Amino acid sequence: IEFSPEFVKGLIRYTVKKKDTLDTIAKKYKTTKGMIARINHIQNVNVIHEGDTLKIVPGGDYYILIEKSKFLLTVYRDGIFIKSYKIGIGKEGSETPTGKTTITVKQIHPPWTRIGKPSIPYGHPEYPLGERWLGFDKKNFAHYGIHGTKEKETVGKKSSNGCIRLVDEDVMELYDIV
Repeated sequence: IEFSPEFVKGLIRYTVKKKDTLDTIAKKYKTTKGMIARINHIQNVNVIHEGDTLKIVPGGDYYILIEKSKFLLTVYRDGIFIKSYKIGIGKEGSETPTGKTTITVKQIHPPWTRIGKPSIPYGHPEYPLGERWLGFDKKNFAHYGIHGTKEKETVGKKSSNGCIRLVDEDVMELYDIV
């Protein structure tokens, strides 16, 4: 429903006003500018036009269910299915932890940090993370998160150092949703 061109119950039809930005609209409706841009096919998040009509999915209670045995990540909003993604999880000896956590960090092109080793910046030949990072709370899940990968063949397998791995296109979409 979120990604279709249809306006259905619970979604908002918003007419852009003179001083609006995607940031101010997103804040007003407790959503993300990435989500507004994605569902309205806006290429440049810094350019919207007065009088345009936007489809807005107001924020809600989002949660993500990760089923490691199925290599599946599913997103829900207010208990309603939004979308599922195929994932890679931790390999033997570096298993993905289980339990409940919260996404507390969102980064575009984050550095890859490793305990006791220098970080590797985005763009470096050894950089494995892909386009986005959704980091979990530090209390129980420090150094773990959801990230992209350009190595599509590793998704659907036990392939990571414990993080949840998605292809870049999927993690960029997930990043915009949550």
